Amino acid sequence: MLSLLEYAGIGIARLYLGLKDNGIDIRHDGTHLSIRQQSYVLTDQDFANARGVLFFREKMQDLPLVTSSSDSSTDAQFSEKEWDSLIFSILIHYESTLSNLCWINPPSIYHRNRYKYALLLAAIRSGFVVPPFAVDTIFTPPCPLAVVAKAISSDELVDAEHTYSTTLLSEEFVKENLGKRSNCPSFLQKFIRAEFELRIYFLLGQCRCIKLESSEPYIDIGMVPKESLSIVSIDCPPKLIELINLFCADCHLTYCCFDILQCGQDYFLVDVTPNGSWSFYESAENFIISSWFASTLRQYLIRSSDSML
Repeated sequence: MLSLLEYAGIGIARLYLGLKDNGIDIRHDGTHLSIRQQSYVLTDQDFANARGVLFFREKMQDLPLVTSSSDSSTDAQFSEKEWDSLIFSILIHYESTLSNLCWINPPSIYHRNRYKYALLLAAIRSGFVVPPFAVDTIFTPPCPLAVVAKAISSDELVDAEHTYSTTLLSEEFVKENLGKRSNCPSFLQKFIRAEFELRIYFLLGQCRCIKLESSEPYIDIGMVPKESLSIVSIDCPPKLIELINLFCADCHLTYCCFDILQCGQDYFLVDVTPNGSWSFYESAENFIISSWFASTLRQYLIRSSDSML
């Protein structure tokens, strides 16, 4: 989704990404822009009037910004590449020419930060503690027991029926496959059973932390049904705030989400994504993240607008 915001955080234009190409029309002549999608029209004047731009993609991998309606797979792939190239070029153009715009997140850094493993390495550089891991083609776990296998890519989809979710490997599997080679590299990591998990959202220098506890055993808390979770907003540990600020500065991110295990006084980062969502953790009675996100963004845009006067 692409949303343009004025100084108070109110939307003035919106473009839904990933929809069919037969429902969107575009014209750009180097100066003037018009994108028409259903009842929405996005123009160059909208960008000029905006103070903030929300640029959210559902996944970090390269899903098309516009989906082709062609029956030919070859034609569809070409058309989707053309749409992606055009829209990204326009967004990067406005990022470069309109210095007053606050981007969440900037399109120019999207490709740098779309690789999950690169983000993990950046987190280590920033000082986060990560459970021991190894990535290799010859099966060599980082520890003899309690090993999980994870997808290296942010896209865990194998095919239409299978996904590569975080999996705890049995002791028998580890022994049988030790030293064996695979043509596909594996990400293997020590499994840590946490007391609870923290999900921390970063936005424009501010952090919001929720504490997640499950009433049932789990390997990946993201697979636990919502009814089995306790979701509570808590203060973000100062130590983690410092690390998060360092990481986001290093990666030039204005928004990011972090999944952290807590064991006593120790914290272990297990995942980081610039596209982290939060609707799963909310209810009609409690917009635990949405209200904070809107308030933080609104206050930032107001301060930015005041500073320009």
